[in-house]
Amino acid sequence: MAKSAPLEDVETENFSRHCMYFKKKVLNNHKSIEIKKVITESINSKTFVFSDKSKTYDDMADYNVTHLAEKS
Repeated sequence: MAKSAPLEDVETENFSRHCMYFKKKVLNNHKSIEIKKVITESINSKTFVFSDKSKTYDDMADYNVTHLAEKS
């Protein structure tokens, strides 16, 4: 997981985001139940989730987050 911060370009007044830090979590397995536990502990409704197209993440819509999946 990554935490980002908003940045403003002083010349153009455009806003962008910059990664502040990454947070790792060791999982016992990659089953859906384990992923759900991490999700409920770590994210809120303003979160963007980037993942691969694993079926583990199929129910991301249940958490009211923006989920972008890409084949890796």
